[in-house]
Amino acid sequence: MGLIGVLLFFVLLPAEIAWALALGLVRLQSAWSLRRRTMIAALTAGFVPVALPIFVVAAENTGSETSVAIAALVFTGLVVAALIGLPVALYVSRSLEPKR
Repeated sequence: MGLIGVLLFFVLLPAEIAWALALGLVRLQSAWSLRRRTMIAALTAGFVPVALPIFVVAAENTGSETSVAIAALVFTGLVVAALIGLPVALYVSRSLEPKR
């Protein structure tokens, strides 16, 4: 059951966030470049799932362990953004981009 929760939280949630945000940015900010829209959607999708754990670790712990834990969570957010958010956002942005 724990593996299903991790799958839902770190794979499906960022993919859905990247898809929705890329869709919204294509429709609302069509003047922005493809790279800008894709990076905003991917980074947001990567950091939304780790934002709450970062705040919890920062609030509960003090000392050198806190900085290591926060750095690990930021790295996890970057990996999720690169592996899950970027392909989804790029696919949606390219498929919905108006032809020039």
